[in-house]
Amino acid sequence: MKRTSLWKRGIGLLLVSALLAAAAAALAGCGTDIIPSGTAQLGNLTEGLTPNKVTVNVDMDEQSVLITDFALRLLRASRREGESTLVSPLSVLYALAMTANGAEGETKGQIESALGLRIEELNEYLYGYNVMLPQGWNSKIGIANSIWLNEAKQTSVKADFLQANVDYLRADVYRVPFDDKTCADINGWVKEATDGLMPNMLDEVSSEAIVYLINALVFESPWFEPYKPEQVEPGVFTTEDGVKRKASFMYSTEEEYFSDGVTVGFAKTFDRDYAFVALLPDEHLRMDEFLESLTGESLQDLLATSRRVKVNASLPKFSTESGTNLIEALSDMGISRLFDPAQAELGGIGPGGLYIDRVLHETYLTVDEYGCRAGASTSVSAILGVGPDGEPKTVYLDRPFVYMIVDAKYRVPLFIGTMMDPTVTPDAD
Repeated sequence: MKRTSLWKRGIGLLLVSALLAAAAAALAGCGTDIIPSGTAQLGNLTEGLTPNKVTVNVDMDEQSVLITDFALRLLRASRREGESTLVSPLSVLYALAMTANGAEGETKGQIESALGLRIEELNEYLYGYNVMLPQGWNSKIGIANSIWLNEAKQTSVKADFLQANVDYLRADVYRVPFDDKTCADINGWVKEATDGLMPNMLDEVSSEAIVYLINALVFESPWFEPYKPEQVEPGVFTTEDGVKRKASFMYSTEEEYFSDGVTVGFAKTFDRDYAFVALLPDEHLRMDEFLESLTGESLQDLLATSRRVKVNASLPKFSTESGTNLIEALSDMGISRLFDPAQAELGGIGPGGLYIDRVLHETYLTVDEYGCRAGASTSVSAILGVGPDGEPKTVYLDRPFVYMIVDAKYRVPLFIGTMMDPTVTPDAD
């Protein structure tokens, strides 16, 4: 699927959807629904679900370490050897949280064990993180959640489940017939939530499904200092198997350097609130070995102890996108009962027999030399502080590396990926 930028820039986009399907025995179930039935047209039906005031009592710094650890485990579980990988752990967490608010028993326990925190803590963290996220001077981030109920099934969806998702995740709720028009309606919602960058998430909507839970997350930003034409030159990227590839490299001098003995890296800022972080493993380490060496705590410590020093950096231009079902990856992380019709315990959502049928995860990211809308740049020289000192460092990303888009406050990866070959571009249709 070919996608074009509204303007030339570094841009990231992610979308996740979770489909809840029901066992046949549960399809005939009826009950009182807090969302009125009989609504055939698309409409936000949350008027009767006023968000309650939320108090955040969790330690955001402590939880950010756990979230970063989850990000690394998700990346490892999603990787295919030799291939570039991109995931958005934050988006996956929103989709999981919506589902977990209806989970019970051991199913809920598996989710909590995989995350390292209780569902109540996850709700508070995601609420607090969303409130904290700045729009930046030139950066734009959007997070949207929605719940789609099948009008035709006439099933009872529990009020507490919907209320929790409205309170903490600010989810929209829709009741629609799950017909051909519904597919267009959901894709339309996704298109609007992602500024038109992902217009066709779903090819079809199953008439047998009970509910769709969808999260959309979009990030876009110009570079704080766009690359000039003379800073872009051809070069050679060496893959993990030693294959030499011709690539286009962007050269710059950055001012934030990372090093811990097994990796070096740098941060390139979008603005004061967000940054692109790249980590280059030791040349003797394969990517799988490097990823296995990382934990949420060690990665957070690395990012927190960056040095202010000049970095002669190179970054290859690349574009990557993927679409995958995350069931296998999440199962490998210990979340398996959700996907088993005989074991899933989702009675907090509605009728018995509910289970997760698919967890669709789509990502898209492109990095190029541009990133500035005409007249939109703002001087931020006052926040740079004293100039960097020490001997200049060199970090050329001419072999496989890990990259992230992080916020400046908690350094949580909105996106995290591995770039194994920048010359492999997404297929266009």
